[in-house]
Amino acid sequence: MSKPAWQFIVASLALLAVALLVGLIAGRPLAFVAAALALMLARHCVSLLRFDRWLRTRATRPAPDLKGLWGEVVAIVDRLYREFVRIVQQPDVRERFTSMGMEPLTPTPDQFSAEIREAVARWPAIVKAEGIRPQ
Repeated sequence: MSKPAWQFIVASLALLAVALLVGLIAGRPLAFVAAALALMLARHCVSLLRFDRWLRTRATRPAPDLKGLWGEVVAIVDRLYREFVRIVQQPDVRERFTSMGMEPLTPTPDQFSAEIREAVARWPAIVKAEGIRPQ
């Protein structure tokens, strides 16, 4: 397990232990543990939303500065995406794609979604104009 993973686990357990201890002193251990868990969940939701926003625009935005496990996930995805772009941009790879009649692209998810929406809107008219029927 990586260092960020260990740090995350230790920090989470420490937060829960402190919440339990304070809850025992206050006479409401479950309420304090539930509050700590809600705080942890909120932190993960914020990180997940930042990660999702970056995934959708990663070609135009730098990777977000996330800590712990989310930081590790961002680093891995960023490294994979940069490696994918580097490979697709190599002349021999581009030539192989072109020889098969394909255009090598490295779109962002938003660009790819827009392309799919455009194709879905375009193809029904082509099928109808050509009189293509299901067999």
